[in-house]
Amino acid sequence: MSQNNFDIEQNQIQIYQRLTRVETEMLDIKSNIKSIKDNHLIKIYEKLDNFQKMIADLEKKILKEISSRPSWTITMIITLLSSLVTGLTIFLVTS
Repeated sequence: MSQNNFDIEQNQIQIYQRLTRVETEMLDIKSNIKSIKDNHLIKIYEKLDNFQKMIADLEKKILKEISSRPSWTITMIITLLSSLVTGLTIFLVTS
């Protein structure tokens, strides 16, 4: 009977040791996963910030280009006036 009790105790000790190892490994794995998530999120946020800056710069360049050109209304008025002056000049010279 004593040998049987000894075997049972040895099995319990082995199970306890295995359980302890598994718990330790699980804690390490959880820590590693958390570290990976945190580092990846930081990199993703940095890339998003850079992307937002690029879009803002592009928007400024586009607005600068648009504001430096005359609007279509002004272009049409200048074209109309030029055509009118040219037509009147030809009318006066030929009459």
